[in-house]
Amino acid sequence: MSSARLTKKSISIAGHRTSIALEPEFWAVLEEKAVMENCPLVTLIAAVDRDRNGPLTSALRIHALNWLRERQQR
Repeated sequence: MSSARLTKKSISIAGHRTSIALEPEFWAVLEEKAVMENCPLVTLIAAVDRDRNGPLTSALRIHALNWLRERQQR
């Protein structure tokens, strides 16, 4: 994955404006999960942000991968 392929989105989390750069494939997975959970994408991102131990972008990638793995096991 090339850094030239990163897509940036600006969101507000707990009143703080931030910009997140992820590959389009990760955005697609996170958006799909948000739709399936019937919640806004920003709500999903805020939940990941609350529980993370490292950088937000890394936490979002790991969250997306874990969700895909869980879906495969069903």
